[in-house]
Amino acid sequence: MTDREPIAVFGRDWKPAVWGNVFVLFLLVTIVAVFVRGPIASALKTGELVGVLVVSLSSTLLATIVTAWRHRNKAPVAFYRDHVAFDGTDVPYEDIAVAIHEDADGSTDALGNFGTGRFALFVPGGTDLRFDYVQNPGEVERVLADNISAPADQLDDGSASGTDENGREYITDRGRFWNYWRADRQLPETAVIDGGLLETVLEVDSYNLELLDRVDMTDAEGLSNIDQSDVTFDENESPRHHLEESELEQPYE
Repeated sequence: MTDREPIAVFGRDWKPAVWGNVFVLFLLVTIVAVFVRGPIASALKTGELVGVLVVSLSSTLLATIVTAWRHRNKAPVAFYRDHVAFDGTDVPYEDIAVAIHEDADGSTDALGNFGTGRFALFVPGGTDLRFDYVQNPGEVERVLADNISAPADQLDDGSASGTDENGREYITDRGRFWNYWRADRQLPETAVIDGGLLETVLEVDSYNLELLDRVDMTDAEGLSNIDQSDVTFDENESPRHHLEESELEQPYE
């Protein structure tokens, strides 16, 4: 095997995406059809209940076919010796602080994830990578754990500066992320964690991972000591904390 050949490739299943979209569409079409059941029955020359069912089921079937066609060739996730590649983006393992299995608790089972998983790779100071509906999530976890350095090995030795020209500190590299891990929580053995653990450490109900390396950590003792709104607000909303919008776009050099 050469370095140009992947060590593992995982496909992505189209069925969860289709199931979620179609289920919502079926409910919406059925609700609308109930309100106009009279005209539907007249047009189809049938009873109102049958008319509602015909419109709902036929619309759902058509949507299923169209959605399945659109998602039939979902891009796979490929792991190489030194990087992970997905949908035209390559991310070196050495840039990844943590890999988060966001639905490891089975939170998407209600919509039917068909045994797939959703992952997010946090790249401090870079572009985070997300891939959903990936097959064999347990094996994906193993490959990630084997290739991303363990948290204990990532810890920042202090040689790299995480401050900007104004002396404010940010999570500019992956070692700094683990430096801010909660003191009352043992470092994970591998850099693969589930989304629930990160929520516990941040003390939030949900998080926007893309905001984590934009948070001013100057006076924070750890990840649980930051302003919760700094990692949960929508990027389209007004910036929180004391950062200006221009600084959020480029918080450090």
